[in-house]
Amino acid sequence: MTLRSDETPPSSWAAGALMGVGGMIVALCGSCTGLFLGGAAWSMLRGADEEGLGVVVIITAVVIGGIPTLIGALLFRWGFSLYRKTGRRQPRIPPKSFD
Repeated sequence: MTLRSDETPPSSWAAGALMGVGGMIVALCGSCTGLFLGGAAWSMLRGADEEGLGVVVIITAVVIGGIPTLIGALLFRWGFSLYRKTGRRQPRIPPKSFD
């Protein structure tokens, strides 16, 4: 299969999709995990964590939110490496005028 000069390779599209999905997973899971980690850390720093619930929240947030965040980061990295392997398209050179 030969590609016309205005077509992109299929792996470039797949790389963009992987980066998009991975970036969304990292953004959504990472922000939620960060919110819980920040809340638990703030509670522990203020001294309001007498029952040790902050440590439980931190461990739970890292396990439940950290794993999908890591998967999203790996998907993004895989897509970025695919994108770099596809190479960049050469710019179209306009034909010379016939003067």
